[in-house]
Parts: sequence; C-alpha cells; structure tokens
Amino acid sequence: MMIFRWLKANNPLDWTQINKGLLLAFIVCLYPISGIIILSAVNLNAPGFISPGFYEFFIVLDVLHLTTIIGFILVGLVLRKYQDTWAWIEHAVIISYLANVIISSYLFGIYLTYGLIYIAMGIAIISVLGDVVKIRYSVIYLYILIVIISVLDFGLELIPHAPAISRSLYEPNGDPLRAWQLIQICLLLYTLAPFYLLIISVMRWIEREQLYKKMSMEDSLTGLINRRTFLSRARSEVSRMKRDPQPGETDHIGCIMIDLDHFKRVNDSHGHAAGDRVLIHVAKIMSDQLREHDLVGRFGGEEFAILTPGLSHRQLMEVADQIRGALERSSVWFGGEQIQITASFGIAVGHLDSADVDVDRLIKLADVALYEAKRQGRNQVVSSQSLSQSLV
Repeated sequence: MMIFRWLKANNPLDWTQINKGLLLAFIVCLYPISGIIILSAVNLNAPGFISPGFYEFFIVLDVLHLTTIIGFILVGLVLRKYQDTWAWIEHAVIISYLANVIISSYLFGIYLTYGLIYIAMGIAIISVLGDVVKIRYSVIYLYILIVIISVLDFGLELIPHAPAISRSLYEPNGDPLRAWQLIQICLLLYTLAPFYLLIISVMRWIEREQLYKKMSMEDSLTGLINRRTFLSRARSEVSRMKRDPQPGETDHIGCIMIDLDHFKRVNDSHGHAAGDRVLIHVAKIMSDQLREHDLVGRFGGEEFAILTPGLSHRQLMEVADQIRGALERSSVWFGGEQIQITASFGIAVGHLDSADVDVDRLIKLADVALYEAKRQGRNQVVSSQSLSQSLV
C-alpha cells in the first residue's frame, strides 16, 4: 500500500521517459510473479489439471519474463542518473508483456476472455505512461494475431484448443472445477493492483489537463483571465445578451480599459518583484469592486480590461470612478517603502440593438478614451461618449 500512497501523492505523468519506463516495468513484473503463484497453487491443489510438461513450461516462461524485466530495471536504474530517455525499456515492457499474455492465454484457452482483458488493461496503462505510437502498432498486430489464432482454433481446427489443460473445465453436472475456480479468482485478484494504478494514472492525467487548461486561460501572476480568454468570453456574453436577454437586464454593454500610471517607475525604482506585488494588489481591488458576472482580465503589462453587461453610461462611470478611488486610496508596502498607485480609465458603452456593436469596437473606443485620460493628466476616467460629443 505504500507504493499506492506514494503514487497518489506524485504525478507519474511529469516524470522523465526513463522513470515512466521503470514504473511500467515494475507493474509488468506483477504478471509473471502472479503467474508463478497461480500455477503453483493450482498444481499443488489439483495435480493433473495442467497437462504434463506445461506446468514446467509456464514456470520457465514466467521466470524468463521476470528476469528479463528485472535486468532492464537494473540497467535503467543506473542509466537514469545520466539520461532522461531510454527507449529499450519501453520496447522490453511492451513486447514481453504482450507475448506472455498471448502465449499463456492461448494455451489455457482464455485468449478471447481473460486474455483480452489483460491486453486491454496493459494497453491502457502503457498508453497513459508510455509512447502511444508504439502501443498503437502493437495493438494492430496483436489483434490480427488473435483473429488468426481464432480462425485456426475454432474455424479450421488446425491447432488444439487449450492444450495446457488436461481435462474439461466443468464437472459432469455443469459446475466448474475447483482448480478452474481458483485460477479465475487469482486472475481477478491480479487485476486489482494494475487497475488501481491505472485509475491513479488517469486521475493524474485529468489533473494535468485541467492545469494546462487553467494555465492557458489565466494570467499566472494575477489569477485574472488573460487577453485571449477575455475576448472569447466577452464575445460569447454579447452574443448571449443579444440572443437570450435575461429578465431585468438592460440592453447596454460596457467596457473599461485601465492602465496603471507610471508603472515603469515602480519597476525601475523598486524592482520587478515590487511591480508584481502591485499588479496582484490591483487585480484584487478590481475583482472586489465588480459584480460576480462582470469580466475582468489582464491584457498585458500594466493594462487591464473589464466588461460590464447591463450597466448604463452613468453607472459605468460610477463603477470606473469607484475602482479609481479605491486604487488611489490604497498602497503597497515593499521592502519597507510605500508605493502609491493610480490608474487612468477609458470607458465605452454600446447598445445591443445597434448593428455595429461588438467587443472589438468597444475595446477600441475605450482604448482611445484611456489615452485621452493619460493625455489630460492621468488618474481620471474619460468616456468615449464625451470625446465624440466634444468633436461635435
């Protein structure tokens, strides 16, 4: 159980290729070990059930399989100190496991039942931890071989069925032989450990995929959504409001563009670590001031964007000024020094019934207003609507 707890706490998917190969090799070792135990138990409790000579053959086969894998493990443990990859350990694991399963399952007449289960289980584990391309071709050749064996066995009857078993698996009254029941129970118990390892590996794969998805959508520093995700969600929100407006929801969609004032001075005077602290602080203040369904994202550098569905022009001005005031009143302490924060804001509001309203146009209008706020002295809110009125 210690290895299971250890695997649960670690992520094998993040290991080097040679370490993944070593884990696969350790897992595959369970197959010949369990085979030796099962065959010995059957031969001890039901002498004569296994055809003469086949018990010795299976023991030799499993011992050969086990020693081969152990040999590759020992070499791999040495090589992993000097290199991250070693393709031969995967080759040994895949070829030896599938060969042993096919040979033993055919000789016992279970290649279409338990044999397929073990093959599918092995394929699943190797696909998670190993090279999918290798296992793909192995599967194709393997299933072609199974079809050929089935035709020769059942169709043409050119090869004997279950030659390793000396008698029928069932009593005259239809009950299975105790030896056969013992084999089936042992085969079932053997599957528990690999299936548990498979579940852990799949869980780690899902966790990694979720992490990659989160990393692709979020800004790693502030935790806000990044530019690409902001634009995608903003466009979806505008389409949703046009298509399916909610009760009490107005037909306005607002955009706020924010740029921190003199942020370069913070980096130059206090260092980039201080600048990172400021960005995290600003992101938290903005998130605290907004509603749950508002969108806020980091556009890059010290620039941020906010989408506010359902707010009128006056309400959007109030929200922007509220955030501006909260930033102005706040400060960040770093290295025993106080860093004051201000920002410039540009806003734009669109009406959903307007044919030309879209996210890109709103961002462009708000961006123009933002640069006007910078030009007028910073630390203020400028509306694209006031700019258009002044031009008139």
